[in-house]
Amino acid sequence: MREVAQQQSLRDLQLSHDSVEELRAVSKLLDDLGERFLPQIKEDLLAGVKHPQRGRRGMTAPQVLRCLVLMKMRGLTYRELSFQLHDSQSARAFAGVGLTDRPPSASTLHDNISKLSPESLRGVNEAMVQQARSERIDYGSRVAIDCTVVESKIPYPTDSQMLRDCIRVLIRLGKRYGRPHEIGITDKTRSARKTAMRIMWSRGENRKRLYSKLLKITHAVVCQITTLIDDIDEARAQAPWAVHDDKLRFDLEHFIATTRKIIDQTERRWSGEKVPASEKLVSVFEQHADIIRKDYRTTYYGHKISVTKGRSDLILDFKVHEGNRNDADMAEELLDRQVELYGRAPRQAVMDGAFCSRANLDAFKGKGVKDVVFSRRRGIPIDEMAESRRIYRRLKKFRSSVERVISFVKRRCNLRKCTWSGIKGFKRYVAASVVTANLLTFARKRITKRDTG
Repeated sequence: MREVAQQQSLRDLQLSHDSVEELRAVSKLLDDLGERFLPQIKEDLLAGVKHPQRGRRGMTAPQVLRCLVLMKMRGLTYRELSFQLHDSQSARAFAGVGLTDRPPSASTLHDNISKLSPESLRGVNEAMVQQARSERIDYGSRVAIDCTVVESKIPYPTDSQMLRDCIRVLIRLGKRYGRPHEIGITDKTRSARKTAMRIMWSRGENRKRLYSKLLKITHAVVCQITTLIDDIDEARAQAPWAVHDDKLRFDLEHFIATTRKIIDQTERRWSGEKVPASEKLVSVFEQHADIIRKDYRTTYYGHKISVTKGRSDLILDFKVHEGNRNDADMAEELLDRQVELYGRAPRQAVMDGAFCSRANLDAFKGKGVKDVVFSRRRGIPIDEMAESRRIYRRLKKFRSSVERVISFVKRRCNLRKCTWSGIKGFKRYVAASVVTANLLTFARKRITKRDTG
């Protein structure tokens, strides 16, 4: 038995593993599609850069996209992704990082990936769909349409918690804004925190009294910050040459407006008025989050996502919807997106029962869809939806596959809950998850075709 193994040359090292084969197939697919979407990604990365030829050499457009795909495939954070690029040979090879190159840091990865626009990632998906059509994998002739909900990463919304967050942020920003001018404010963060904690464990009239106290504290903080801004405006008028932080002032005005909205909805609720969901804020920081009631049982805080799946399990189209729209109102819009993508309507379309309506059936038939099937008929005869009962049963069975695809994206690509901030970050997160899932599906079909061929 040898005590020391001779070191193997990196040139002769060949990795053979299912995950590595999958990465190779995804890499080959990205190489085949690169010319169609890389110019748009490069444009995103260079947006706002005055002299792109100067300075330190940064990440290339293919590297940024591949790092994003690797991040979603393996469910990594930016810090974990940076370690993978330092430690894993397969990750370095997939991302295009050479053996002598220094892998990017977590902050570099974040800065570059956050520059990608949702429209650019949608372009990647559309290029993939067109490639699937050219390789005879999916012609878009049969589609299944469904909706799901992706939550924002926010705590359960309560008025007391949001008021406390507003006070904390206003005090922190107010101290920073007033420090150069030697203008101080009274810190009421501790008082707000203790009152909010007492609200959590109180009931009845005691809770109402504590809410009145918390609202009084919030009004006082808003008054302090407003006075602070007015005092600094006077100082700026007397010394216009002094340096002032305009971005900090903008943030303060934004959070003052947010605080007043939350004060208003809290006072309306405690006065007995029912505040409509469209007028409510459920987060101080993720204000784009919608209140979505699903199946009359569970309430979610995020956005509704529509998914259009093809015969090959590829997601042909997706969209992030703002507001809790009725599914039946979105059906014709989703069909028009298919017409725009393929230049024609699909031959067969199957949807969930929530899309079912006589108007949608007539609209789909009028645009050339031969068989239109809803999982729940709601009074519409089968012979009006499909040519025969056999086709009706087959399409109903096909509709269940869209649930499998949605589950795959949520489990494999972490689409259950969005961890990126802002509405643009939310759309980017959804687009990245869908693109990664489609790359995996497409690559696996190529591997299967190669092994069986």
